[in-house]
Amino acid sequence: MRHILIIVGEEIHINEPFMDYILKRFKEHFTHTPLISYIGNSDKELPFKIENLAKNYDYLTIIANESNFYTISKILCTLSSDSLELKNDTLMPSRTELFVENSFVAEILEAKINLLKACPNKALPVFLLENTTRTENFMLNAVNKDDALSLLVSLADSFNVNIFTSQILPELVLVRATNQKFGQIDEFLASVNERLKKHFIKGDNIAEFIVSSLKAKGLNLSFAESCTAGLVAAKLGSISGASEVFSGSLVTYSNHIKNVWLGVDEAVLETKGAVSSQCVEQMAKGALNMSGADFAIAISGIAGPGGGSREKPVGLVYIAVANDEHCEVRECHFSGDRDYIREQSALRAYSLLLESFWDEIVE
Repeated sequence: MRHILIIVGEEIHINEPFMDYILKRFKEHFTHTPLISYIGNSDKELPFKIENLAKNYDYLTIIANESNFYTISKILCTLSSDSLELKNDTLMPSRTELFVENSFVAEILEAKINLLKACPNKALPVFLLENTTRTENFMLNAVNKDDALSLLVSLADSFNVNIFTSQILPELVLVRATNQKFGQIDEFLASVNERLKKHFIKGDNIAEFIVSSLKAKGLNLSFAESCTAGLVAAKLGSISGASEVFSGSLVTYSNHIKNVWLGVDEAVLETKGAVSSQCVEQMAKGALNMSGADFAIAISGIAGPGGGSREKPVGLVYIAVANDEHCEVRECHFSGDRDYIREQSALRAYSLLLESFWDEIVE
């Protein structure tokens, strides 16, 4: 199934929160992240662009602002030699059979096109196309990518499944599996899980996997964050049901707060610094003591663009994960801008939690 998402109108694609919402809704419905094409307002080439895309893709989901919605409705009528008709308070080609308010499906050149009217600050209309190709995502944690890929390719061939991989972190690989004709995707997933038991994460959201695992065990988690400023906690909080496993979080940017709130020794802060293995170990233990949680994650680092030095460059991040019996610390070196370093830090924190405490959290 060749599918593309088309965003028409600057009003939509310059609105970052609204675009995030659209992409989340798309992924929830179709179970994959889309290939996206952006088209501006008053684009004189719009009819030709839609026609060319209809020639190259089986499915088009077009999301347009109000003015472009009616323009595209007329274009679809022209391309299908149809006329406009008002149905369910929405103007659309008269031969349209599948529609709801502000969303309908037209067929052009054998391509199915779902046009939706999108207004910022309002709920998105219903997606009407169906995902005809079975797609499943999973992640592999704490594996050698080359060895894992060799195994995945062999299993994919055996079960008639296509796979695509992307390295999220050096320790974390995202895999998308899609069924070929007569494919056995459930059997493929079961086989991967069996062979890579302590590395297999169902879905593509590691925080969601941790929430479901902790809920099943009746366990909870707390955080102490510095350079990520609550990002790790926010990722957990975005998951439905997180309140059952989320004890609480402390954002401790200054050394004074690390000392007063978490009990990090002044001597450690003065001699080793806030960005050190000793500091994050004490931050994690402090978070456990303050919250009474079963597990804690602590992060401190230099996200940049300033603040780095020769000894401690931008991208240096220390992560600690702990329970009452054990604390594991990692020194990490990330690249990119401030946001990407913080994002990688948060994901690695979750990755390290599973790597260190899989038996306690998942098994």
